[in-house]
Amino acid sequence: MLATMIYAAILSLVPYHHAVQSNDEVVIRQQVTSFYSYFSKGQYEQMWDMLSKKLQKGNEDNKEKYVEDLRRYGIIGVEFQIKGVHLEGNCAKVRLTLNLKSKFDKPPQWVRVEEEDTWILEDGQWHFDNFEELNSSVLNGKDTDR
Repeated sequence: MLATMIYAAILSLVPYHHAVQSNDEVVIRQQVTSFYSYFSKGQYEQMWDMLSKKLQKGNEDNKEKYVEDLRRYGIIGVEFQIKGVHLEGNCAKVRLTLNLKSKFDKPPQWVRVEEEDTWILEDGQWHFDNFEELNSSVLNGKDTDR
């Protein structure tokens, strides 16, 4: 009888636990969407504000230099799609596909990059902390599956 009550209590907690994770996942997806939307619009100053403290320090705590460096890449097209989110405490791994186009490619062409981003919770907000490129390829101009 006691085992049944304990099991029932555990089961009653499971939906609540998933609801909390679902809310965190929604928030992370919103942050990732904002981050890459800023990237697509060349709003690099807003991207800086979404970087983790560690990543800002790794960029010499220099917002102006970070923005200048990103502008130098000559990105003229950004498309992205979130493939999945895995939460573990104050860390989230986000798999996504990025399609990028640079003005320096002649002719400009789309490059697809599969990557996994790391987002961490700092001061109650999710911040971009790192990325790992998993795969990249040049897309054929006739490719419509971007």
